[in-house]
Amino acid sequence: MKWIVVILFFCFPKINDDHDIHLSVCDITVIDNNSLEIKLKIFYDDLQTSMNLKPGEELPKNYKGADDLINKFIQKNFSVFINEKKVNLIYLKSESATPAIWITLKIDYVMAEISQIKIQNSIMTSLFDDQVNLVNVDINNHKETYKLDSKKKSIEIQIKKT
Repeated sequence: MKWIVVILFFCFPKINDDHDIHLSVCDITVIDNNSLEIKLKIFYDDLQTSMNLKPGEELPKNYKGADDLINKFIQKNFSVFINEKKVNLIYLKSESATPAIWITLKIDYVMAEISQIKIQNSIMTSLFDDQVNLVNVDINNHKETYKLDSKKKSIEIQIKKT
């Protein structure tokens, strides 16, 4: 059932960019043996609403640019803990994919040392009662999709050594 929602989200966006679904998608993969890549897909209008911005409105003066604004939003609403220690999320870039935006982050960490990952994702859960945050994990032999929402905002994953 969850895959139907994901397929509809990516393949059939409405022409006018309005949407009735409140969803974000997070993909976590190993990009080499010393880092994880995190890609977040968020509806652009929801992101603006969560930051109290209206489409076309200028950024508040206390931000250097859109990437700075997005990075601060992500750092506030998305966290990763490896072996029970919060890790630094390195913001790489954002790309528009109307009606959504892709945000790419990286975590530098030696994969052989990871035994547990905890992901906290509260992206827009305080804004929308029906917000769903899907997390797709593909690390070593662990491939799974998790559903987070306003009631369940975090997951813990035990990583088996390969």
